[in-house]
Amino acid sequence: MGRDSQLELQDLSTAHKFYVELLEKSLGHRVPAPAEIEKADRSTAEGQSQTNAALRDWLDVLDLAITPPAVRDALRALPDFTIAHALLRYFAH
Repeated sequence: MGRDSQLELQDLSTAHKFYVELLEKSLGHRVPAPAEIEKADRSTAEGQSQTNAALRDWLDVLDLAITPPAVRDALRALPDFTIAHALLRYFAH
C-alpha cells in the first residue's frame, strides 16, 4: 500500500467519523453506514482502493446532510487541529 493511499484512507476515515458523530449528535440516534463501509477490507492494496472509493461516495452523501455552519461550529469546539487538517486535505482532494 502506498503512503498516499494510506494517508487518503486515514483522512477519509477521519472525515467519516467526524461527519457521523456530528449527525448522530444532531439526530439523537445512530446513523447506519452501508455494509460496504462497515465490512471494508483495508488489508490489501486492492481492498484499500475499493474502501477509499466507497468512503468517498458515502462522504458525498453525508456531506449533503451537514450544513457548513454545523461543520464550522463543531470544528471550533475541537481541542486540536488533527481533524481539521484531515478535513482540509479531504476537501482539497
